[in-house]
Amino acid sequence: MLGFFRKYQKGFFIVVTFFIVVSFVFFGTYGAFTKSESMPDREIGHLVDGSVLKEQKLHALLRLLQYGAEEGGHNVNLLSDSLVHRELILSGLGEMLAEHHFDEIKEEMAARWKRAKHYSPYVHPYNSAISAKNVWSQYCPKMIGLLEEVKKAPEEFSKEQLPLLFALYAAQADFPPQLLHQMLYYNQGQQTRPDPGLPQANVALFGFETVSDWFGEKFVEEIGKLILNCACIAREEGYKVSKEEARIDLYSNVYRGLKAYSQGKTLTNEEAEKVFNQQIRMMGLDENLATNLWREVLCFRRMFDEVGNAVFVDSLAYNQFKSFAKPAQRICRYSLPHHLQFANFREMVKFQRYLEIVAAGDFVDLPKSLKRAEEVMNRHPELAYKEFEIEVATATKEDAAAQVSLKETWKWEGENFDQLRKEFPSIVNCKSAQFEDRMDVLDKLDEATRFKVDQFARMAIVDADSSRIDAALASARGERQRVKVALGKVASPFSGQHFLGLLEVEDPALNRYSVDGETFYAIRVLDKGKGWNLFSFEEADMDQVLDKFLLTAYKDTSDQSAAKMYADLLKSIDIKTNQLDDYAKHRFDRYLSAMRKLAIENPAAFEEAQSGLWALVAREEIVNEPTLAVGDFSTVKEGQFFKLLENVENKATDAEIASVKEHLKRDAEQELMRKLLKRL
Repeated sequence: MLGFFRKYQKGFFIVVTFFIVVSFVFFGTYGAFTKSESMPDREIGHLVDGSVLKEQKLHALLRLLQYGAEEGGHNVNLLSDSLVHRELILSGLGEMLAEHHFDEIKEEMAARWKRAKHYSPYVHPYNSAISAKNVWSQYCPKMIGLLEEVKKAPEEFSKEQLPLLFALYAAQADFPPQLLHQMLYYNQGQQTRPDPGLPQANVALFGFETVSDWFGEKFVEEIGKLILNCACIAREEGYKVSKEEARIDLYSNVYRGLKAYSQGKTLTNEEAEKVFNQQIRMMGLDENLATNLWREVLCFRRMFDEVGNAVFVDSLAYNQFKSFAKPAQRICRYSLPHHLQFANFREMVKFQRYLEIVAAGDFVDLPKSLKRAEEVMNRHPELAYKEFEIEVATATKEDAAAQVSLKETWKWEGENFDQLRKEFPSIVNCKSAQFEDRMDVLDKLDEATRFKVDQFARMAIVDADSSRIDAALASARGERQRVKVALGKVASPFSGQHFLGLLEVEDPALNRYSVDGETFYAIRVLDKGKGWNLFSFEEADMDQVLDKFLLTAYKDTSDQSAAKMYADLLKSIDIKTNQLDDYAKHRFDRYLSAMRKLAIENPAAFEEAQSGLWALVAREEIVNEPTLAVGDFSTVKEGQFFKLLENVENKATDAEIASVKEHLKRDAEQELMRKLLKRL
């Protein structure tokens, strides 16, 4: 296909140019006619005050409100401040409106429900671990639960499914598609080759981005009618908005939107005014119409805001209730450091093996000192390190390949066609040696295969020319970092005796250093390490060390073999259980009990112990714990104990007061909505 376009590109250019010129002439003439003739405006109903509702007014209002920055979608309307998204849908008012007009919107909603029932979230074609579900499970787990509810729900759409759709809309608002897209890109960059379809992929839930995508055009029209009717009622109640107020508010929306997208750039009033006028024209409006429509919006908003903001929460009463219901204490909690809070049995025995290597004595209790690194490094070089400060620039073969031009890629493919056929059997044989004929064969491949062919060619070009890696490294930004270089091999590429030797002499090989031939580093030594150190247990990679130890003794690395090896340790923990992981939870009960006893009997010695190797993490908190006398210590439980410092007044936080007020505000607004819907 591409060969065909290359062959006849001149002719295509002439034809396309002709049609562009003709279209400009036609639409220029068409514009002249449309200025003198306007489309007829239909009556589509009456508002609550008896006035006629015209179709053009309703649709102009909807254009003004659509595509707010918070709503989603590729187009952003800076005139809108996402009122529909934030103040109607997320507040629960939209769900009430949908229930009230269910018969009118049911057909469109049913079509969307069918799409939701048969929806499959994005999965990376080359690595199934990179998927929308995996990202949601980490950052928005409630989305997974809601999607399960959709699967279990009936195929036929009914009013009972409305709350579920609105809940899904709110979940997507908490974790928007743009953020999901970024996370998928990040995971792809860390784990696998790129998916050519990801840049254009719509990863929004069900493919829905805007309010109309989710709930249909008829529902959006009902929102417009609601705003116009409520504006009539607001005026009856005495609410007034001047034309100048409305214009200033619209202008402010545009200015705030520009500031958000300008990344700190200072904006002039002239620039904002220009964009303000452009946005109005893009919405198919003029300034007078836009301002008058926004007056309606502000009347609607002020009526609801006044009802919601009239809710008063007396913090004194709330504080008195909270103090009575939950007396509070200030405590100092002592707990194990995070790396000693073992999640399973294997983590516990890895720590036990670490102690055997770096310390001497009884390993049931914790040793008071560790060996010097020089005593350990001969038998376990992976636990000893030197620290260096370096500047590192990083580039991959794919980075270098991305700089290979399309012309170079096609040239290589034409000259190495037989090599491509060996690598990709689906390529049809081409007996001709002509470049155009070979390109015609490649152009007939499907998009995914052609992408792989081009990527293979670029990689081959990079393999044949190492200067391309150098160029990629030269354009990469260097970052200063301190690295702990182990004498033995560990997971980091910056480890091992060979790499350590390169750093010591600042070998030129550091200018293009690589472990796997895929990722390359340009390294400059800024400060050389002085002396050897031991990795802490938190830093050490103990998996291979433990496996090697168990294989020597038992020929396998199972937890059962480890339990045999450390039978004395399990006996000292002294719990009755059939689950090995339970031992990990109670490994330090004896140590914690000893520290608690020391804190009670000899506070000075306890403080001294807190500056040692195995210091507990001390953290003051305000809690509602079972009552103790001031100065007393709790028992050891779940790897921690605490001391009661004092009883305190349990005051509500600003966040708690705000949360209560927000709930009451929404209740008041929803009550107002019920009254309005009865009248409409």
